[in-house]
Amino acid sequence: MPYRFMTLLSLSLACLLHAVTVRAEGCIARWRFEKDRLAGNSLPAAEGQGAIQITGPVTWGAAEDALPCLYIDQRDNKVEVQGVGEALSALREGFSVETWVNIDKTTEWSGIIGQLSGNKGWQLGYRQSNFSFGISTENVGEIRHFRARESLEWGRWYHVVGTHDGKETRLYVNGGLANASQACPGRMLAPADAPVLIGTREDFYGRLWVHEIALHSRALSEGEVAARFQEKQGSLPTHIRPKLGPILTRLDESSVRIRWETDRECVSEILWGESAPPTRSAWKDASPTNRHEAILTGLEDKKIYHYRLRFSDDSGSVRVSRIFEFDSSLDYAAKPSPVRGEPFPADELSPIYSRAAERILAETGVHRGYCLVLDAGKGRLAHALAERSELKVVCLEEDRALVDAGRTALDQIGAYGTRITFQRTDSEKLPFPNYLFNLIVSDGALVSGKLPKSSAEVARALRPSGGVLALEAPKESAEALKAWWGNPSAPEFTMEKAENGTLRVRRGDLPGGGEWTHQYADPGNTACSLDQHVKGNLEVLWFGRPGPRPMVDRGTRSPAPLSRNGMLFVQGDRLLFGMDAYNGSIYWSVNAPELRRANMPRDGSNMTLSDDGLFVAVRESCWKFDPESGEVLAVWPAAPETPRDDFDWGYIASVGGQLLGSAVRRGALFIGADGEWYDRSDEEALKVTSDTLFALDSKTGGRLWEYRKGLIINPTICASETAVYFLESRNPSLLAGEDRRIGDELFTDQFQVALDIRTGKVLWEKSVRFEGGSWVLYQVYAKDTLVVLATTDKYHLHGIDARSGDSLWEQHYSWRKDNHGGSMQHPVVIEGTIFAEPNAYELRTGKLVRENIPQRDKCGTMSGAANAIVCRDYYHTIWDLETDTWTQLEGVRAGCWLNILPVGGIVVAPEASSGCFCDHPIQTSIAFLPKEKD
Repeated sequence: MPYRFMTLLSLSLACLLHAVTVRAEGCIARWRFEKDRLAGNSLPAAEGQGAIQITGPVTWGAAEDALPCLYIDQRDNKVEVQGVGEALSALREGFSVETWVNIDKTTEWSGIIGQLSGNKGWQLGYRQSNFSFGISTENVGEIRHFRARESLEWGRWYHVVGTHDGKETRLYVNGGLANASQACPGRMLAPADAPVLIGTREDFYGRLWVHEIALHSRALSEGEVAARFQEKQGSLPTHIRPKLGPILTRLDESSVRIRWETDRECVSEILWGESAPPTRSAWKDASPTNRHEAILTGLEDKKIYHYRLRFSDDSGSVRVSRIFEFDSSLDYAAKPSPVRGEPFPADELSPIYSRAAERILAETGVHRGYCLVLDAGKGRLAHALAERSELKVVCLEEDRALVDAGRTALDQIGAYGTRITFQRTDSEKLPFPNYLFNLIVSDGALVSGKLPKSSAEVARALRPSGGVLALEAPKESAEALKAWWGNPSAPEFTMEKAENGTLRVRRGDLPGGGEWTHQYADPGNTACSLDQHVKGNLEVLWFGRPGPRPMVDRGTRSPAPLSRNGMLFVQGDRLLFGMDAYNGSIYWSVNAPELRRANMPRDGSNMTLSDDGLFVAVRESCWKFDPESGEVLAVWPAAPETPRDDFDWGYIASVGGQLLGSAVRRGALFIGADGEWYDRSDEEALKVTSDTLFALDSKTGGRLWEYRKGLIINPTICASETAVYFLESRNPSLLAGEDRRIGDELFTDQFQVALDIRTGKVLWEKSVRFEGGSWVLYQVYAKDTLVVLATTDKYHLHGIDARSGDSLWEQHYSWRKDNHGGSMQHPVVIEGTIFAEPNAYELRTGKLVRENIPQRDKCGTMSGAANAIVCRDYYHTIWDLETDTWTQLEGVRAGCWLNILPVGGIVVAPEASSGCFCDHPIQTSIAFLPKEKD
């Protein structure tokens, strides 16, 4: 043992001495960004030649950041290297660029350091969420970029090196080889007329911390790169990440609440401000705790604020989080403006209105959404309800004088137009679409015994999945109220209370209304809700927020929204919205900086919905939300026996009281930044793979089973009520490697596997060899049948018996187009038919049912209902399968993957076109209703 220790020590010293010895060899320049080295706005080289000129504010890292560093906001700073142009132009034998960098925000393209002139030159930087190194050479004129496979993390220090030796171009990240290519041979060209810039590329602006940059006139060896990384690895600060959060919720127009949890008790502090890095202390724990909550006040509108968390323990050590930001103008789901003041003079009716409002709210449990007040008079019952709840109240009254009096009175206290509105009508037919109101009441019934004109109209306007009719009619008997209500033809209405003076009717789920609880509707990935109502022509039900600003760019192909029980859950740009599907009310929203997932065709969603809650995978854990309130009820890790930074939570599904999940090596998930398209067959088409698949009890989080054998291909995981199915690669070299975003080598040693969903035991497994899947590889389950869809230069469709794994049929056919998602369409299964563009086949036999289903000219994939398919052509489009009619809803369009859902008897389409420049004038969330026949 002593001999081995001395040998290792000698080797380590030898490596270190070698690194020191060769440091000057071939070094053009090395700059260390240390405050005491700066002379004015000039930073001279620590080695070699040249200096760095800084234009704009000079911001240095805080002590907690450990490594001395300069903060560069590319919108505010120009950082130029001077005095190295001749040395770069004279390069002959090779080239290396080396940096220690911490990325604070990524963009579509951005540079750490580079020298570009048009499409020539070189650059070490990052594209979207991946480091990249690009060069142009004498043999290959235009610059070619080579990207790392793993995603970078904001707020983490990296040693990034690009090398070129005339034959091979290499990119290293943290001492390891991240990419190597011989596609760009020859001497590197450095354009003499172009400046060497740090921290920018054309019009893309990121934010980064830089500790050190070096240029070399030769290609560093793999050993040298590893040694240089090891020199400073021990001194790297590890930015701490909370166990939960941070989660930011808006309280009102000038304040927010931030909550987070830590693994162990400690004292936390928030630093915040308009500039980054933030330095103003706003709040600090009084004593050590693992649950932290702070309220920031005094926010101004339309400003970007930054904040970070600082942690200290009993030993006196201090650590910080990365820098987070929020936009104060995004005030979604802040509590509505309170109703203050009394617009009506006190009289004998005042206590009647107060008691009635309190009784209605207490008995119905409806405190938010939209309320309709029939025969509203001057709006006294409307006012009593609004001041005791978060309801938005619409008053309907036929007397013009009463309408005018009510508007005037409510406007005097600022309630009119913000919380309460009036409409005048004397028609029996209500001037509203179906399903709109969470609560319907009557002022006339309360004070004069005047019952609404039509119970059928009231029933029509009541929201399914929990809407309530609450009549307070003291002058009416129970029998009279029952007789007025009658017997609506819809079976989902329940008369909860019918007494003298009181009637309560609640509407349940719409019979035949579909739901969408997974990325592709259900655990089987059928992309079909089986909704019985959606078909034919559609008309607008509601439109409004969220608009494009808080949403992720359309090209990232982000997770689909989910909908069940009248609720709609939508992911934005690190935002999560809980909404009413039937009227668009935003009930809650949370800002979670770590909440992001992209490239659904090569991975899968991070969100699922069941009776037990809304489950959202955020980095290494799953957060269990209360769907009604947005409160986080529990946090469960994907890999509890390993360090938190090793694995993220990948796949997620909910089946029969179980929560299915997978553990993905950190860095493999696609996070997305800005402007990605993910529609090519290059590194954007690499498949995300998992090391393990597991099941938890969705109520308690208890671990039920875990499977580990091959690398599980995430977009092929699907489930039935009894089994979970997937494709995996058991290639030994892949299993031994670090990469978990993998290309064509994933299709070797491939197996198709079925596990018992209750025990995790293997039901069957088959060695398989499909055609590949360089673009996409999907698997779908329905009716005891599995369908595998792979694309190479055409589509390949395979039907398999889910009970045995035996092959049933296969079909091979050409793409319809090679752009805008034409090579990566996800299939839709409706009953016994699978629609796999451009054809439709019998699910069980593979028999061709129809060729050339209607062609769509733009991005995105299809979603199905029992009698229709909805999608994007130029605009939102519905294909009625019964009549074979194709109808476009002009003016609005979907995103680039899946955001139109036929659910609950309607079509909901949260805004997903953010960043698009196609012809469509309206960017909005919108819902449609099947149009009633005249």
